[in-house]
Amino acid sequence: MSLDVMNAMPHESCGDMGRELEALKLRLFLIPVVEKGYGVVPVFEEGCSYFRPGEVAVYKEETPRDLIPGLYCIERQRPVASSPFPESPRIVEREVVYARDHPKIKDCWEYISLKSKVIRGVRRYAVPEGPYINGCRGDMLLGPIVGIYMPAAQTSAG
Repeated sequence: MSLDVMNAMPHESCGDMGRELEALKLRLFLIPVVEKGYGVVPVFEEGCSYFRPGEVAVYKEETPRDLIPGLYCIERQRPVASSPFPESPRIVEREVVYARDHPKIKDCWEYISLKSKVIRGVRRYAVPEGPYINGCRGDMLLGPIVGIYMPAAQTSAG
């Protein structure tokens, strides 16, 4: 895969979560073609992320063995696949989140949605979701975010 390296920087100050992300020194790639083994998730909201609304995040399709704090694509389904009501409509949501080990509960993890609001001039985020046991990471985390989809401009021969 031919990738251009980019030092991704958040678009604005984002409080404690932003400082955690900056400390990770996250590096994203500009990805012109999404190859097999990778997936995409559109970004609809502006938050403390490395993405603007309308951009498309690219994730590597892999379940992390050890959770390294960072940006991940997460999927939630309602009702869950094992629901006793197979006829009920299924809602599938995917989004980019910040996932990390739970700070107080061993062998558990949590995630924070990047959706946010500015209240009195300060960007505020939702409280972390979790704790989730480490065994369920494969049910929710689709893979780590590795870049931004940015197709090359097509030119026509004249």
